[in-house]
Amino acid sequence: MLKDYFHGEKHSFHTLKNKNIEVSVQNFIEENIIGLIAMAAKNIHFFKQLFFNTGSKNCAYHTQVPFLVLHE
Repeated sequence: MLKDYFHGEKHSFHTLKNKNIEVSVQNFIEENIIGLIAMAAKNIHFFKQLFFNTGSKNCAYHTQVPFLVLHE
């Protein structure tokens, strides 16, 4: 699905495995040059709470890197 959408564009896919997804994403962003984060979500409500909650401590990347969250 995403491979077809990004056909012709330079892109890569990565799988992050960590109990704390927010920390995992933050570390990945800090260690790599990121232009867009695309995630497949089974539970959109979970991602809304995780990444867009005002109580989130590690949200510096929220305004620096665009998110594309796709519902599975």
